[in-house]
This record gives sequence, structure tokens and C-alpha cells, in this order.
Amino acid sequence: MDLNILKLIFAFIIVFFTTFVFNILRAKGRYILIIIKTFPRDLQLIYRVLKSEIFITFCIWRDYTILHYFYFNCKKRPNDIAFIGIEGRDYTFREFEDESNKIARYFESQGYKAGDCVGLLMESTPEYVLCWYALGKIRVITSFLNTNLMPDQLMHCINISKCNGIIFDKPLESL
Repeated sequence: MDLNILKLIFAFIIVFFTTFVFNILRAKGRYILIIIKTFPRDLQLIYRVLKSEIFITFCIWRDYTILHYFYFNCKKRPNDIAFIGIEGRDYTFREFEDESNKIARYFESQGYKAGDCVGLLMESTPEYVLCWYALGKIRVITSFLNTNLMPDQLMHCINISKCNGIIFDKPLESL
């Protein structure tokens, strides 16, 4: 484990216990009961924060992205449901992986390569994540475009991000 992380954990523990002891010393009557009653919850919070910090440090150390983490889940739980769609279309991890491979191959066949930028103008659906994941597989940069923008603002975002293409939902075609 990284020395800086250990220092951070140690400092966090010292601050927590110092604050805890200080509050007990200055507390009167019922406040001591409140502190004692909430102590297990506070310890659980510390545990979860430290666990998250260790996981994030591990991901940074291994140079993992959210795409790697999702890929590992696809391999670990292929038949579990990954996404539940609004219109009743559910994706298992295996289906999601297969569909994303198809989309990635399509964009590769269209000449998109690592470093290109594609704008993603879609509502919040499983297909949104599917397109982002597929583009990430071929190392295409995805520019997430806000669906609530006015046309001139949207054009500004597209120009600034230098998109080579845009993926959009059918309802957003008029923009």
C-alpha cells in the first residue's frame, strides 16, 4: 500500500478519535448517550470510507478505469442483470458485453480510432451507457452532450469538443 495512503488513514483515525474524546469530555448528560449510541454508525462510516479509499488507490495504481471494472463484472457475473431499461428491455452483463462489442466493431469499421472524439446526445437509458462503453473499448473519447441545451449552445459544445461524429436518440433528432 502506498505510504501516502497510510499517512492519510492514520491522520483520519487520529482526528476522529481526538474529536470523539473531546466531545465526550465536554458532553453533559444525554449527549454522552447520543455519542455512545451513534458510535457504531460512525465506525461503519470510517470503515466504508477507508475501504473506498483503498479501492480507488488500487485502481489508480493498476491504471484501471470504470471500463475495466465493468469488464471484470461482465466476466464475473455474465447472467446477472446489469441494466434495467425503461421500456422493459433488460440487459444481462453478457448481453451488454456482446452488444458493446458489436457497436465497437461498427465504429472501428467506420474509421474511428483511439483519440477521436464522438459526441453522445442521448437520454439516460441503458443504450447511453452501452454506447459509451463500446466507444471506450476502442479508446474513442466520448463527449457527453446535455440534452437540455438550446441548439446554439449545443453547437458550441460540439465545436469545443471537436467531435468527429454524434450519436443521438431518435427523439433528439430535431436538435
